Amino acid sequence: MDKARKRTCPQARLLSVFTRLSDGEISRFAASAALGAVVETSPVADGIENTIYKVETERGPFILTLFENADTESVRAIGELLSILHERGVKVAAPVGELSFFDEKPLLFFPYVKGTQPGKLSESNLRSLGREVANLHLSGYGLSGKIAPEKLSRLHLSSRVLAEAEKEANFFPEYTDFLLTEALYQSRVPEEGLPGGLIHADLFPDNLIFDPENGGVLAILDFALAGYGPYVFDVGVALLACVYLTTSDWTEREKLAGFFLEGYECARVLEPEERALIVPYIRRAALRYLCLRLERRRNPSKSGVVKDPDDLVKVIESFKY
Repeated sequence: MDKARKRTCPQARLLSVFTRLSDGEISRFAASAALGAVVETSPVADGIENTIYKVETERGPFILTLFENADTESVRAIGELLSILHERGVKVAAPVGELSFFDEKPLLFFPYVKGTQPGKLSESNLRSLGREVANLHLSGYGLSGKIAPEKLSRLHLSSRVLAEAEKEANFFPEYTDFLLTEALYQSRVPEEGLPGGLIHADLFPDNLIFDPENGGVLAILDFALAGYGPYVFDVGVALLACVYLTTSDWTEREKLAGFFLEGYECARVLEPEERALIVPYIRRAALRYLCLRLERRRNPSKSGVVKDPDDLVKVIESFKY
């Protein structure tokens, strides 16, 4: 058998491959997942915390993900979750084969989903995304009996965001007043009693793949932050990431947000209390990701990808005037 061809890409290898896997090792894992002979492997430059390879096999292309820091039970729970959601019709990339290990780190294969990841979402992208997020929320019913809550954590977003803001305020004096002021605002935003269940909690464009022809969602990726929480937080994250961070024009923001919300409510109608909290939860999402970016600035990952925290400050500030 010919050896698998390895496409070299020095920059990609530097950015995302934290654990090097040989062709033979990848072929062994592919065989255990019944993927057939490996034809070609190439590192993927999108990994921030995990080692990722694209693996071409006789059965087609797949993504190999080696989880660098996650514990085995969490990875197993996410794999089970994705399989159940896939069975229920949610557009996710469910794992192929069983969980494997390399150097005691868990490893899974996923189907490679070919599509586009537009920097700015179109009307068709946003309407489809809204429907698919609502479908995810509806399909999560009853999962607590299949995926134990201790494996997919109850997020307790209010207390978590407040703690993160107070922590980062100690390290970044230039953000201290802003963080503490916004944390005070968020302390008054309700969370208990809101409709909720399984949420993705990280609905940024780089976790979404769209059909280049009709603009529909092909896959929602990366459930590493998924857990149990209020549905309106997912709405807030999606609007923050896919609308408010892409334009500062308020007329355009309202139009684009309307496309997403109309799509969402085609599948699940928001309760009045949820609709009233959309803006506070956009701000909650912005504060959480501001804290995550500041934390990453303090402790840069091996990928070196640190996005500008001021983009999130500007979004929050824009709601104050």
